[in-house]
Amino acid sequence: MRLPALQGYARLANWLLAAVLLLSVIGGVLGMSETGWLGGVVSTINLLLLAGILLRVPLAYLGVAAFALLGMAVALNNADMLTAVIGGAVLTLALYVRGRIRAGNSQSTGSA
Repeated sequence: MRLPALQGYARLANWLLAAVLLLSVIGGVLGMSETGWLGGVVSTINLLLLAGILLRVPLAYLGVAAFALLGMAVALNNADMLTAVIGGAVLTLALYVRGRIRAGNSQSTGSA
C-alpha cells in the first residue's frame, strides 16, 4: 500500500496535526488520574486517529475534524477562548490535509 503523496504545506500540516494528536494522547494518559476511564477512552481514540493520520487515511482526518468541532463547542460553552481557537486550528488543518490528499488521489487516477 502506497501512502498518498503530500507536498509543501500539506506535508507540514500533516506532521503538525500528528504532533498535536501525540500531545493530546500524552496529556490524556498523564491526566487519567483525574479523568478516569473516560480519559483512557479518549486517549485510545486519539491514538487510533494518530495512526490514521500517519498512514494518511482520509477517514481519520474527518474523525479529527469531528473531535475538534466537539472540543470547540465545549470550550465555547465554558468560555475558554484559547482552547476554542486551538480546536479551530486543528479543524482547519485536518480538513486542509484531507482535501490535499483527495486532490492528489483524483489527479493520480485521472478522474475529477
